[in-house]
Amino acid sequence: MAAKRCTVHDGRKVNFRGEIMSPSRAGLIAVHEMGFTWPTVSGFEYWTLNGRRLVDLPFAVEVASDEQET
Repeated sequence: MAAKRCTVHDGRKVNFRGEIMSPSRAGLIAVHEMGFTWPTVSGFEYWTLNGRRLVDLPFAVEVASDEQET
């Protein structure tokens, strides 16, 4: 199976197949295409950068905290 890819759009959103969305929405689409029926996924745990999950990178903690406040 080919790797699923997205690009950062503005620090909080990603461009996944030409559509701007949250990392979690993009991750959910990807796992559904892989046959899973999960109702939700955490985008910061699903996507990686240079082999490291986004949740493990220092900036992810700051962005995730900001998202919870809104």
